[in-house]
Amino acid sequence: MVHIAWAALDTDPDLLYERLVAETSGEISLPLARSLSGAASKFRSWLHEEGVETRQNSKSTLPWDIVWPPRHSGSRGWLESQPRRIARELGPDLMMTALYTRYLADGGALSQGTRATAIRPATDGTGWLVTCEGRGAAELQTRTVLVADGGFQANSELLCRYVGPHADRCLLRAQPTGTGDGLRMLLSLRAKTVGLGRVYGHMLSATALTDDNLWPYPAMDRLSLKGALIDRQGKLIQHAETTGIGLVNLLASGRDPLGQTVVFDRDVWEQDGTDDPYGSPVPNPALAERHGHLSVATDIGSLAGNLDMSPRLLAESIDAHNHRPGSIQIQSPPYYGARIVPGITFTMGGPLIDSTCAVMSEVDGRIPGIYAAGSAAGGVHGGPRGGYVGGLGVAGTFGLIAGDSISDFLERSTAA
Repeated sequence: MVHIAWAALDTDPDLLYERLVAETSGEISLPLARSLSGAASKFRSWLHEEGVETRQNSKSTLPWDIVWPPRHSGSRGWLESQPRRIARELGPDLMMTALYTRYLADGGALSQGTRATAIRPATDGTGWLVTCEGRGAAELQTRTVLVADGGFQANSELLCRYVGPHADRCLLRAQPTGTGDGLRMLLSLRAKTVGLGRVYGHMLSATALTDDNLWPYPAMDRLSLKGALIDRQGKLIQHAETTGIGLVNLLASGRDPLGQTVVFDRDVWEQDGTDDPYGSPVPNPALAERHGHLSVATDIGSLAGNLDMSPRLLAESIDAHNHRPGSIQIQSPPYYGARIVPGITFTMGGPLIDSTCAVMSEVDGRIPGIYAAGSAAGGVHGGPRGGYVGGLGVAGTFGLIAGDSISDFLERSTAA
């Protein structure tokens, strides 16, 4: 899915700007919001020019593009929709193949299996030295550096430092390459940081911790928000979250991210369990088809026994949930209990960038020649509701902005 603040990339820039500000409750850097909204349609056009096919998702009620063909399809069914990470005939892999091929054909150099570990000023005062380890181990001297390594969601130490004391216990809903090297390197250059501590992700079946078939979908967000959230002992977890992203942040920052079960009834299972705004697998029926944890009982006492909880405490918790203003009543048997876990896709926040994607110093102004984009950059996502405004759409748009900025920087440096 390719969107900016849940809107299509070719949406009117002023409307996109308003959506960015609203989605983040005003926490987004306003110059960044203006820059992002103004260049989003350019990124969409660039994708098409590079040979990437996108289409309006006919299975979605939301107005954005998806790279085509999609990974999940109701017409293909579960067995054929299963491939997620390597599926050469589907949109994400076709997109990356097209971009790699075009990049190399245009003379670009790509060093796979190589990890940048340090950035320091060049000894001759003209740019930077980048230390690389792995297959392409080297020390490179360059006038400019663009850091776009995708956050630190796969780094246990950084998760526990910034997100929560046990955030590393959450499910990694992404590849294990986002280890925070970019953040660490930019901190060594005294970059100014903003917004560290929040994440983007979705609630998932706890079975996903041991079975890859349960992530990245089905998301358990709506069931978790509509049902009663129960701790290990059977006590109700009181919260005011209204989005799955907000709930992920709440639980990831707590002391027991793995201790939650959501309890709901037949009505919630049949309505919210089948809700499908994204055209992706949903809990009803994918949770059972993929053998995720799901306990069913005709009464709350029996359900408590199935879940190893006190029948008295669980009954009191359901009663308390039903008496909360605005809650969805749990009263239609059978009753369901599903163990859930926060899934972290990427971390929000990081080194602050300006509207040109230049990284800002904690001391004074820009760090000359240093740029950041995607999840390596701060000042974009945020807000009390999670404030997620896009993944590929945001990263790609800022990548184009950074490319133009680097070109301008090099021209000015040469002229000087």
